[in-house]
Amino acid sequence: MYVCICNALTDCQINEVIDGGERDATAVHPGLGCSTRCGKCLPTIADMMEARQQSVGADLAMAAE
Repeated sequence: MYVCICNALTDCQINEVIDGGERDATAVHPGLGCSTRCGKCLPTIADMMEARQQSVGADLAMAAE
Protein backbone atom coordinates (compact mmCIF):
# COMPACT_ATOMS: atom_id res chain seq x y z
CA MET A 1 0.00 0.00 0.00
CA TYR A 2 1.27 3.47 -0.78
CA VAL A 3 1.77 5.58 2.32
CA CYS A 4 3.56 8.56 0.75
CA ILE A 5 2.02 9.45 -2.58
CA CYS A 6 4.45 12.33 -3.22
CA ASN A 7 7.44 9.97 -3.19
CA ALA A 8 5.63 6.72 -4.05
CA LEU A 9 6.75 5.09 -0.81
CA THR A 10 5.06 1.89 0.24
CA ASP A 11 4.37 0.49 3.68
CA CYS A 12 6.95 -2.23 3.02
CA GLN A 13 9.68 0.33 2.32
CA ILE A 14 8.77 2.33 5.39
CA ASN A 15 8.65 -0.78 7.59
CA GLU A 16 12.17 -1.67 6.44
CA VAL A 17 13.41 1.70 7.73
CA ILE A 18 11.47 1.25 10.98
CA ASP A 19 12.84 -2.27 11.41
CA GLY A 20 16.29 -0.81 10.81
CA GLY A 21 15.88 1.19 14.02
CA GLU A 22 14.51 4.54 12.90
CA ARG A 23 12.22 6.10 15.53
CA ASP A 24 11.63 9.54 14.03
CA ALA A 25 8.90 9.84 11.37
CA THR A 26 10.64 12.83 9.77
CA ALA A 27 13.82 10.79 9.23
CA VAL A 28 12.11 8.06 7.19
CA HIS A 29 12.19 9.99 3.92
CA PRO A 30 15.93 10.78 4.04
CA GLY A 31 16.49 7.15 5.01
CA LEU A 32 14.86 6.21 1.72
CA GLY A 33 16.77 8.78 -0.32
CA CYS A 34 14.04 11.39 -0.68
CA SER A 35 12.57 14.33 1.20
CA THR A 36 9.23 15.05 2.81
CA ARG A 37 7.04 17.08 0.50
CA CYS A 38 3.47 17.74 1.65
CA GLY A 39 3.83 15.90 4.99
CA LYS A 40 0.38 14.32 4.98
CA CYS A 41 1.98 10.88 5.37
CA LEU A 42 3.84 11.74 8.58
CA PRO A 43 0.95 10.89 10.96
CA THR A 44 0.55 7.52 9.24
CA ILE A 45 4.28 6.86 9.48
CA ALA A 46 4.22 7.80 13.17
CA ASP A 47 1.29 5.39 13.70
CA MET A 48 3.22 2.67 11.89
CA MET A 49 6.21 3.26 14.18
CA GLU A 50 4.04 3.09 17.28
CA ALA A 51 2.37 -0.13 16.13
CA ARG A 52 5.76 -1.71 15.38
CA GLN A 53 7.10 -0.73 18.80
CA GLN A 54 4.03 -2.18 20.53
CA SER A 55 4.40 -5.37 18.52
CA VAL A 56 8.06 -5.70 19.45
CA GLY A 57 7.24 -4.96 23.10
CA ALA A 58 4.60 -7.70 23.12
CA ASP A 59 7.04 -10.14 21.50
CA LEU A 60 9.66 -9.37 24.14
CA ALA A 61 7.14 -9.80 26.94
CA MET A 62 6.09 -13.19 25.59
CA ALA A 63 9.71 -14.27 25.22
CA ALA A 64 10.41 -13.35 28.85
CA GLU A 65 7.65 -15.64 30.13
